[in-house]
Amino acid sequence: MTGGFVASRVGVFSGEDGQGASMVGITLGIGVAVAELTGRAVVDLMEGAVVPRSVVEIRPRALRQALLVFQSSVQGRIPEILGDDPEERVETLVALLDGTSEDDLNKLLTAAFEALRRLEDDKRERRAGRRERLRRERGRSAV
Repeated sequence: MTGGFVASRVGVFSGEDGQGASMVGITLGIGVAVAELTGRAVVDLMEGAVVPRSVVEIRPRALRQALLVFQSSVQGRIPEILGDDPEERVETLVALLDGTSEDDLNKLLTAAFEALRRLEDDKRERRAGRRERLRRERGRSAV
């Protein structure tokens, strides 16, 4: 829901006075900050609640959507999020994967390898595009 609010605010602040872009950036930054603070508050509430964690069930689709809301905060920081050192990262993964069937673990690993392949393909395409742009620029400057 936050994303919809932020998107609606973009149109309001996109004036012709040259300040529109900075206002959009500020609005988006505020939206991200609100989402992060809300997430932290929910985690703090859950940790402080008398209700055992096993009673609180979040549907997988809702959990996926929540993770995607924090995508920009997660990107490039997964090791740091999982833990401060290799042992803590392993412990976190063990806690998260506990109770997962062997079949589901295999599906997860297959998806992870596919994601890594796609990331590598994207990186390769960006490098090729950058080289092509440089070639065109050199060709124009030589003329």
